[in-house]
Amino acid sequence: YQSGRPLACDLVFAATVDEECTMAGAVRLAKELTGWDLCLGLEPTGLRMIHAHKGAYRFRLTSRGVAAHSSEPANGKNAIHLMLPVLDDLRRYGRELAVAHDPELGNATLAITQLTAGSSPNIIPDLCTAGVDIRLLPDMEPNAIAAAVRALVGGRAEVEEVYQGRGIHTDLANPLIRRLQEILVDEGHDPASTTAAFATDCAKLAHKGPCIVWGPGHIAQAHKPEEYIEISQLEAAGRMLCRFLTGD
Repeated sequence: YQSGRPLACDLVFAATVDEECTMAGAVRLAKELTGWDLCLGLEPTGLRMIHAHKGAYRFRLTSRGVAAHSSEPANGKNAIHLMLPVLDDLRRYGRELAVAHDPELGNATLAITQLTAGSSPNIIPDLCTAGVDIRLLPDMEPNAIAAAVRALVGGRAEVEEVYQGRGIHTDLANPLIRRLQEILVDEGHDPASTTAAFATDCAKLAHKGPCIVWGPGHIAQAHKPEEYIEISQLEAAGRMLCRFLTGD
């Protein structure tokens, strides 16, 4: 806009909310748009294109017991003890999932990332919650994984879905992707595309059209007390985006 040059394409700029958890903004965007020639998901990739990343299925488990004084544990039902066998079974399921392999993205993974219970060492806990994160390969269907988890858990704990999204794998033969690669070369940056283990809004968008993840900054600075993007990266990204959108 500031350059005063006209766009060489129809452009939709979308500032989407809740990318970190439910990707609600991307879900709404996918419902409102019919499709596109290329979606550029802006993320800190060090100005390196990402054409494939894993999907995810996250859920919360809750086991409910009966509180009692810890000096007489038989008078209660320990919610932690109810949860532990479920977590053991999930760890075994994670090893089964890890057999699935993608030559670019590696293996599917399962991680138990949260465990909360108890209010005091001398009280048998009546509630235990656990958070679980499964990273999926692009050919894995999140609904199928969710069904497998519910079947495994059975009635031993409550299962609450937190998020699910497919992985992406975009064909690099797209002419707009090749145009971006030409600009990267011209600006002295690596044009080769790579992959990522993390998920982005593109997980909720790729079914509507091709997606590439790209942008200034580095993922190593994300989720830290002092996040930052190098000014040189920001300037380079702005310059290249301007060229890309104006056909320069």
